[in-house]
Parts: sequence; structure tokens; C-alpha cells
Amino acid sequence: MRQFLIETVLFAILLTVFVAVLLWFVPNNKIKNNSLFSSIDKHHRLDSLASPKIVFVGGSNLAFGLNSQLIEDSLKLPVVNMGLHAGFGLKYMLSEVGSSINKGDIVIVTPEYQQFLDNIYLGEKVLIALLFDVDKHNLSFLSFSHFVKLFPQMTKYGVSKLFYKKLDVMDDGGGNEFVRNFNRNAFNKYGDIVLHWNYPNELINPIAQSDKEVKVNLKSVEILAKFKTDMESRGARVFIMPPSLQNSSYKNLASTVSKIEDSLHSHNLYFSIKTSEFAYPDSLFFNTVYHLNKEGLDMRSGKIIEFLKDKF
Repeated sequence: MRQFLIETVLFAILLTVFVAVLLWFVPNNKIKNNSLFSSIDKHHRLDSLASPKIVFVGGSNLAFGLNSQLIEDSLKLPVVNMGLHAGFGLKYMLSEVGSSINKGDIVIVTPEYQQFLDNIYLGEKVLIALLFDVDKHNLSFLSFSHFVKLFPQMTKYGVSKLFYKKLDVMDDGGGNEFVRNFNRNAFNKYGDIVLHWNYPNELINPIAQSDKEVKVNLKSVEILAKFKTDMESRGARVFIMPPSLQNSSYKNLASTVSKIEDSLHSHNLYFSIKTSEFAYPDSLFFNTVYHLNKEGLDMRSGKIIEFLKDKF
């Protein structure tokens, strides 16, 4: 028995070392200069802006859904759009901005609805790619417990580097691969994707109604509540806003959205703007149910301006 335990421990150590080598030293050239690398530019802007500032936190619904210059010019406060990919998970999204939030800042947290429904709040393989193949400094945003929970994903991602043709981390869940058209140069200095502003809309299939009972992941709600408390203790203000969503999908998700709102209320949280106000006609979406075209994102930015203009 003792010999078995020793061999098991040795195997675990060797496996960990092997995975660490793959993660740390074997590059993923499939993501070279793609949209993930805009995270470096977003963090540079976040850290260089003086307070007070407006910081948007969320996934690609923000990357494809804001006119930050319009917001900045209207409110006379510097803006940074940290939104990039839902697959980073809510826990990481909040952690990566926390240390840069100061007194007087306004933080707008806008997660995709899926962040409240499953374990995506911890992050998916696209987060592992960000951590090891974009900027290893991002590892500093993980707590030890977060790292431990992500370790199985890290192992799978590290091993997948041995099978280059199968190495795919950029599908955003809507069938659209950022790597195809949207690289680091697709973003403006505020962190918005602007490349698609003159592109025609693509055919988008609505999210179907679920035939299963949907359960809200309360861990997502709890971590959001803690983030809000922590930031407010620093003198910042935190507002939670719903994502933009294709209207036909919003109708299909009505009961799900209602459950999410109930869970938020149970932790004294709420959406600062009604979810229905960010459910836009299907014609205003570019390539997924969360990604607005130029007309749609200008409308959304205008609503955010109206909401914030009397908040400072």
C-alpha cells in the first residue's frame, strides 16, 4: 500500500511537471496576434487612467457592443472597455480589474446570462490560453483556489498543444471564431471592436427555449455580490447591467432571465437597467445574439449615458 501511494504521488508530480512545461514553454501559434492580445492593450489603458474613470466589465457583448468614445465625450470621464470573451468567466473578469479600481470610479458589470447558469464563471479553455499564451502576468489575477479549480482545464489545454490541428480555443459559443476576422487591430484605444462597424449582418439563429429546468449558479451571484461590496468599500460605485440580447432570443429566455433576476435580488443585487431595455430587434445584431452592429451599439451606449449622467 505504501509503495502504491509513493508511486501515485510520483506520477502526479511528473504529470504536473509535464503539463507545466507544455503550458509554459510550448507556444500556441494559432492565436498569434488575435483578439486575445487586445487584453494587453486594455490593461495598459486601465492602469494608465487616472480616477475617476468608467470601467466596463463583461464578455464579448461589451467588446461588440459599446461606443466608448461617445460615452467618454458625453460624460467627460475616461472610459475603458475591458469586455472581451465570456469564456474568461465572471470570477476572472472581476479579479482582473479589482486592483485597478479606486475612489470615484464607476464600474459597469455586464455579464452574459450564461455566466449565471453554469461553471463558466470559473473560466474555459480560452482563459487558459490567455494566461499562458498571451500574457503570463495575468496569472497574478488567480487566487490559489481559482488556480486549483482550473487545473483540470489547464491539463487538457496543455496536452492539446501536442495535437496542433485540434487546438481550438476561440469559438465564442455562438459559432463565430474571433480568430477568423477579429485580431488585436480590430479594437480601438478604448477597448471596443470597431472593425465590424461597416460590415453587413450575418445570419443569426436565436437561442432556443430550454426543455430542461434551468438552475442559477449561486456562486456567480455570490462572487458578484462580494466584488460590489469590496469595490464600494474603496469608494467606487458598481452598477450591474444586463447584456444586449437579440429580441427573439430574449423572448425564449424570459423565464431564465427572471430566475437570474430573482437570484440577484436574494443577494440585494439588481440590474440597474431593465433587461427588456437591452433586448433589441434582431436586425441590430451583427453575428451572434449578443453582438450588436453599429446602429445597435450606438443606441445601447446612448441608454447607458442617460442612466449615468446624473450619477456624478
